[in-house]
Amino acid sequence: MKANVDGNANNCTLAPGGISINPINWKRDDTYASVKENLGSLTVEGKLVTPGIADARIDTVRGSVVVTTVDAKLYGIPADGASLFGPESYHLHDYGFFYNNFKQNVADRIKSYLSK
Repeated sequence: MKANVDGNANNCTLAPGGISINPINWKRDDTYASVKENLGSLTVEGKLVTPGIADARIDTVRGSVVVTTVDAKLYGIPADGASLFGPESYHLHDYGFFYNNFKQNVADRIKSYLSK
């Protein structure tokens, strides 16, 4: 997950031809999902806030999730991880940023499975 689009930055989580799914709207295209659509995020202190703090869209060329609404200084990967993940990566917060969206998706999938 990345803050700013930088086509030249390395990122060990990206594979050639890889894809991502928007963790807010569950689409694989570049449809933007705003903070208002985020059901709840965990802050860096571990506090649950609703609506969430992160927006999301997919960079379909790189196959990564791009976030533009959080403070890169507070949530960005530490400098010693930048060589692996690229500058301003939010990879450490993948689950926290979209915490309630993941919970809702799991509940929806279980309900769908059990209704079959």
